[in-house]
Amino acid sequence: MIRSRISLAVAACGVLIGSLLAAAPASASGQTTAAAAPTCNGGAWINVYTNPVRKLFVPVYNGSYDCQLAQGNYNNWGVVAMQNMLIKCYGQGITRDGDFGANTKTAVINAQTWEKVVYGENIVVDGVYGRETNRAVMWPAYLASGNLDASHICVDPAG
Repeated sequence: MIRSRISLAVAACGVLIGSLLAAAPASASGQTTAAAAPTCNGGAWINVYTNPVRKLFVPVYNGSYDCQLAQGNYNNWGVVAMQNMLIKCYGQGITRDGDFGANTKTAVINAQTWEKVVYGENIVVDGVYGRETNRAVMWPAYLASGNLDASHICVDPAG
């Protein structure tokens, strides 16, 4: 069943793009590891769904979705994409500025906690955006690319 909600201040929605990621190895605890993921160095618009096509703006590393972001990353379109998701789909009151500071880390922890507690996602709540978080969180989906302030819905096609 596909989760789909209109984004409100407290709503939690977006798109999980885990199907686009390579499978991550699992540790003995069942948690996936993030050691091999490089730091996201940009953002990219991707198409999801059809009729109508929805577009997501997501963090990437040289075009790959297999990347991570953590506190200290700055001046980075990948951080902008992640902050946009946290604002639009999780109601986080942070600034979309491309700098992954303490407030952005807290917002990531809030989204991870929401997905773990409400939807039972098997993720570590650590404030780091990586493979697990990418697969668990939802993303704002737009009808056209290029405007992060446009009307959107938050969806999870894999949900």
